[in-house]
Amino acid sequence: MKRVFIFCFIVFNCTLAYGQDLTKVINDIVYINVLHTNDVGFRVVDPVTGAGDEYTQQYKNYLKLSAIATTDQLVSLTGNYNKVLATYALWALLDRNYNNIEPIVDQFLQDEAVIRIADGCMPSNGEVLSFTYVNRSYYKPFTQLQQQIMDSLTLYTHHYNYEMLRSVLRNRSLPARYLPQIEFLAFTWNRIDAIFYLHNLCWPKPKERLREATLRYFERIDLSNKSGEEILRLVTMLLEYNDTIINEKVVTRLKENDLLARGYKNLIYVTVASYGLIEFE
Repeated sequence: MKRVFIFCFIVFNCTLAYGQDLTKVINDIVYINVLHTNDVGFRVVDPVTGAGDEYTQQYKNYLKLSAIATTDQLVSLTGNYNKVLATYALWALLDRNYNNIEPIVDQFLQDEAVIRIADGCMPSNGEVLSFTYVNRSYYKPFTQLQQQIMDSLTLYTHHYNYEMLRSVLRNRSLPARYLPQIEFLAFTWNRIDAIFYLHNLCWPKPKERLREATLRYFERIDLSNKSGEEILRLVTMLLEYNDTIINEKVVTRLKENDLLARGYKNLIYVTVASYGLIEFE
């Protein structure tokens, strides 16, 4: 009953603010309430007539929204209660090369909204802005200014959106002007994504700080809550320093967390054994 009331409330207010045609599109998007990309509903074509449907109904709703809404209306919709609709409004603005996105991106960073996303075969939950940054940009690259705004806000904001921070630091080689902030994130906030970034960059400064930051992170985290991929990456980084004390700490923690089960399928075990720290069987 509550959901019906909220939906009716949105319908009434949208009609007043946006007019009948746009309101219908808004209502259709809110009703489906799943973000579809253009990779959903691959085109099924009749081999004789060539007739077929290229997009899902929801993605068609997005295309209609992008076509009939004014820029001011789209800006307003980015603050909508329904985050699927808000995301589509942001996408439409990006499609128009709208560059005044700083307050919009800042709000998305604060919200850290998670929505249902259909991109390909299987729907899943995803954080709005990080999905837009990584996946949406494949379809149409950001303008230089849009890219700069997203990168700088993500790196410098005081309310870190960790999904977005991971996306920014793991998927691009950033301009050198961001290096001091990335160092701050690695050494003061001990953010692993910043640590990984500096390691991949072959950080030219003394390695002691990076080594200490990596070990500090490894010792403070709950390994049971981390993916095998992240643990393997951490272990490999630490063992590369060829430091006896660090090696002992790594092996001890891995044993304490039952992460050294023997077998070639356990890449953590294989990696540690390759450094001669445990017997390889």
